[in-house]
Amino acid sequence: MQRAEQYPHLDLRYVGRSLRRRMWMIISIVAVAFVSVYVLSSTQEKMYSAIAEVQITPAPNLDGTTPSSSDDPPVMGNEIYLFGTPAVREQ
Repeated sequence: MQRAEQYPHLDLRYVGRSLRRRMWMIISIVAVAFVSVYVLSSTQEKMYSAIAEVQITPAPNLDGTTPSSSDDPPVMGNEIYLFGTPAVREQ
């Protein structure tokens, strides 16, 4: 209780009253901060960037050998189709 004796005027009731008296200031500061962040973020130019690498590795056969692309032509056909789509071509 040495701290309570050292600062007798600092108790929870005192702190609570101080916070209640200044509640309008606390709320207004928080509101101004939120509004400022919103305005700043909404006025900035939007910038998006992405980089991707695709590596196609065929799954091994059941006997442990790696199949060649000629072993499964429909799969390569799908991959060729996907690489030819407009979304991929634009990148």
